[in-house]
Amino acid sequence: MKKKLLILAGMLVFFQLGFSLKCFFPSYMLKDKAIIYHGLDGKVTIKNVDIETFEDLDGYFGKDKNHIYYDGKILENIDAKTFEVISKYLPIANDPVWGIGCQTSYITEFKDKNGVYKLEDIQSGKLRLEK
Repeated sequence: MKKKLLILAGMLVFFQLGFSLKCFFPSYMLKDKAIIYHGLDGKVTIKNVDIETFEDLDGYFGKDKNHIYYDGKILENIDAKTFEVISKYLPIANDPVWGIGCQTSYITEFKDKNGVYKLEDIQSGKLRLEK
């Protein structure tokens, strides 16, 4: 019986650790007069960013007067002046599956003067990121 309880306790600790690791959210931060993107792959210093107008939109997306950024890279062919968020994923408060405290919203659809785009357009490569 003790062995089963130890196994159960171990499983709970293991799954809690895994859940805690999923709670890492990317973000943009101002440090030493530079914008640093903290993502899943580490830190990246963003080049040619206008620090005065830069804003972190949701952790993945950022914006300055000249560019839209995704995952720390410039999103090519998107007009920053006409960029507008259309929809965001909003987690359910107190979701019994995900619990409390590990929830975030993120942009799922946006538009500019050239058209309407979805997050999937970036992930599929339809919208290119600066190399």
